[in-house]
Amino acid sequence: MAITLGPEPARPMIVVGRNYATDQIGGIHDDEAANAYGYRSGLVPGVALFTAALPHVTELIGKSWAARGRVHLHFPRPCYEGGELMLKARPIERDGSVRIDLVDAENSNSCAMSFFEDSGTPPRAEDYPVEPSQTWAESAEDYLLDLENMRAISRAATAVDIAQYVSDVGGQDPFLVEDLVNPGYLLRTYVYITRLNFPEKLSGPTIHVSSIARYFNPISVGTVVSIRGKVKHIFAKRGNRYVTYDYAWFTEDGTAVLHDEHTVVYELRAHRKSRGEHSGD
Repeated sequence: MAITLGPEPARPMIVVGRNYATDQIGGIHDDEAANAYGYRSGLVPGVALFTAALPHVTELIGKSWAARGRVHLHFPRPCYEGGELMLKARPIERDGSVRIDLVDAENSNSCAMSFFEDSGTPPRAEDYPVEPSQTWAESAEDYLLDLENMRAISRAATAVDIAQYVSDVGGQDPFLVEDLVNPGYLLRTYVYITRLNFPEKLSGPTIHVSSIARYFNPISVGTVVSIRGKVKHIFAKRGNRYVTYDYAWFTEDGTAVLHDEHTVVYELRAHRKSRGEHSGD
């Protein structure tokens, strides 16, 4: 079943970028670290833009995708604190999806979102071990190359956690009325498994460039979920090094809640040049 795009509202739909992660010293959201890699200031997290846009998204296309659907997220250009982005939506007739872009005054796209109502076959809990397959290596890249299964982490989203996050990103929570965990907040919890498995393993800041997030079963606030993960792909492009993580969220009885193919730059070309290494292509 295709998603239906509602009528265009009379008022402009605006999202203002909020960088809630400035306290992550040395990360790409930190002004000083971002400056060192040629950015004007710390980057607004991509998932923050997605979450802040959700009130407008639900007004345009409803909530059905969050119960059984997928979202393709791509972050082609950085957004900085206070940046105003306008929503532009259009149906994609070929595959029944709706494309929503967040663009600035120059029509540069900071966040591209495509919404589908079919999320495919859910992942199986037994395919995601809870213990890591490798625990130590001499370098960050060796660690990534050798690691298959990550150490899992369990968390329960509280109403306070969700409200604080939604407030930090400058949005509202259209899912609160149903006591459901906000889809943007749920996706953002990938940070907990990442920090657990890579506390000091990666060199330089990482940048989230895309996600294919598949939502299966909405969960109520307070539900405990097990966040599990694998390293799926490692590749290089234009001198930068990327990794795609395969993340999956399960309830305590093994029901799939969310799956995310999550791609980040884990080493920028500028970082390797600063160390005198050949950057490649």
